Amino acid sequence: MKTYILQKNQYGHDKWIYRVVDSEGNTVAQRISKRDYVAATINGKFFFGRLDLIHYGDHGRAELLANKMLGATTGGYVAECSESRKWARKNGYDPDEYVKRLKERMGTPEEWVERQHAAGRELKEGLKIAYLPN
Repeated sequence: MKTYILQKNQYGHDKWIYRVVDSEGNTVAQRISKRDYVAATINGKFFFGRLDLIHYGDHGRAELLANKMLGATTGGYVAECSESRKWARKNGYDPDEYVKRLKERMGTPEEWVERQHAAGRELKEGLKIAYLPN
């Protein structure tokens, strides 16, 4: 299992370059900033100035989305189609045609569930935290 750390180096007069580096020494994400960070997600989407900000705000919402995707079932597929039918009717679209096109994009319930699970695993992996060593 790979491990990740956050590295901080001076960049110019008043800036820092932050790199998320894996256990093999590969840079997987980086950011140049004047701010001081203590942690970042390994995908580089979120950088944290304090440890108590981890799992809150947009980062917390992204974690909830990943968990929702990992919990997808064929019942969720049916619910998605049902909600889309209601939305189409409410917004002046032909519900049957709208849901037909939606199902073409989503595929079978089993395919949709597998894609949801794969996307959830990928998102959850990217949201792991790399800390700045002491």
